[in-house]
Amino acid sequence: MSIPEYEQQDVPNQNQDKSVFNINVQTFIDYFTLILPGKLNATVAEAEALVKVEMYVPGKSYSHPAVVGGTDGAIYRCLGIDVIGDDPAGSISGNWATFMTSKPLPNILINAQGMVNQRGVIDTVILAAGEYGHDRWKAGDAGCSYTFQSIGNTTTFTITEGSLKQIVEDKNVPGGKCTLCWEGTAQGRVGLGAYGASGMTTSLTEGVQTEV
Repeated sequence: MSIPEYEQQDVPNQNQDKSVFNINVQTFIDYFTLILPGKLNATVAEAEALVKVEMYVPGKSYSHPAVVGGTDGAIYRCLGIDVIGDDPAGSISGNWATFMTSKPLPNILINAQGMVNQRGVIDTVILAAGEYGHDRWKAGDAGCSYTFQSIGNTTTFTITEGSLKQIVEDKNVPGGKCTLCWEGTAQGRVGLGAYGASGMTTSLTEGVQTEV
């Protein structure tokens, strides 16, 4: 299970030059207000999933949407009906899909749930191309108009025109397979790929900036 850690190299130190110290303090604050909440939510979700999962039993029948733990440490979701004797670890039958790897990648989006709104935008938000609304989220090339509602730890965005996007800096791109998931009817994409529904996957190049 992934335990969040402070990953920035430059920690505020009173012996630093004042300008450097101020930058590091702001980076430190941004981490705990923008990045850490999303990582903690991912860790909690992962822990809840692991608590509920039972190990695969060869003689037991499984049907969608059953979730089991594989002998390889991964967690699988059953896609078939009345599946018996088909070990998900290494299966090529199509009866199983990987639900969670043994070492899940972190959420590379910052303020993914939209709870941080330091600019204090309200009501109907109308943004010009490239203009920011909620922290880390800015309008696409055609601008964006949206409304939002915050309940608990989640903000629901209703985009009425244009698009919202987030730039993922090169230092935050780990490389490898990436899955983009969200709730709702909006279409999304990674980089300059095609728009699609939630659950789309793509591959990222480590250290190369992208956008969502």
